[in-house]
Amino acid sequence: RLVPRALRIVWDAAPGWAAASMALLIVQGLLPVAIVYLTRDVVNALVTIIQSNGDPAVWGPAVTTIVLMGLVTLLSGILGSINGYIRTALGEQVRDKMHAMIHAKALTLDMQFFESPTYYDQLQRASVDAIDRPIGLLDSISKLLQNTITLAAMAGGLLSAAWR
Repeated sequence: RLVPRALRIVWDAAPGWAAASMALLIVQGLLPVAIVYLTRDVVNALVTIIQSNGDPAVWGPAVTTIVLMGLVTLLSGILGSINGYIRTALGEQVRDKMHAMIHAKALTLDMQFFESPTYYDQLQRASVDAIDRPIGLLDSISKLLQNTITLAAMAGGLLSAAWR
């Protein structure tokens, strides 16, 4: 029941960064499928080269496929780095939002609250522990969604190629 609230905090803290993260999640979920298909094409191109005894006429499509696979692999690495940057920026925004929420709540409390060790300990735990929880939750959900997208795309590709 707390998951929607945590995700709402993340979205409210930085909607632009959260949207960018979700867009990258979709693209990164589809890239492994593209790499699998390109690997298939590279293997087929290499088989064609071997069967043609190295005929220069068949080298062009093979080189194009290999270069395209290299570019997709490079894109995957670049997007991973961009995603890391976005996650860091999103994490900072969420931390700022959580600190502001804790500070706003602390301002409404009576002074006796701070004199009680039990309640003060709760405030300290909220200040330290609760800050990273929404981002950790978002990371876990993002990884699950990315892997689900990859699995669905791979299953769709396999089913379209040989549904039996």
